[in-house]
Amino acid sequence: MTVKPGTFRGMLNAGPNAGQQFSIEGDSRLFRVSDDGKRLAAAIDKPFVQKISFSGSSEPVSRVCTAISNQSLINESVTVGTAR
Repeated sequence: MTVKPGTFRGMLNAGPNAGQQFSIEGDSRLFRVSDDGKRLAAAIDKPFVQKISFSGSSEPVSRVCTAISNQSLINESVTVGTAR
C-alpha cells in the first residue's frame, strides 16, 4: 500500500503548536493476512523518508520511518489489537 500524496492530513490538537495543520507524504506498508484469516500484520519492509508539511511553513520536515509489525485480531465487526 502506498498513500496517495495529499490524502493524509491532520491537525495538531495539543502542545505549543495546537491548531496547526499538517500533511504527510511518503508512506508505504506491506500487509499480510494469516492463513486462518484472524490476524493482519502490517510492516514497513525498509526504512523510508517521510515528508511532513506544516501550515505556515514553506519547508517540509523530513524524517526516517521504520516499524517492525502491527497485528490485530479480526472478529467480524470488531478489530482489537496492539501497535508497536
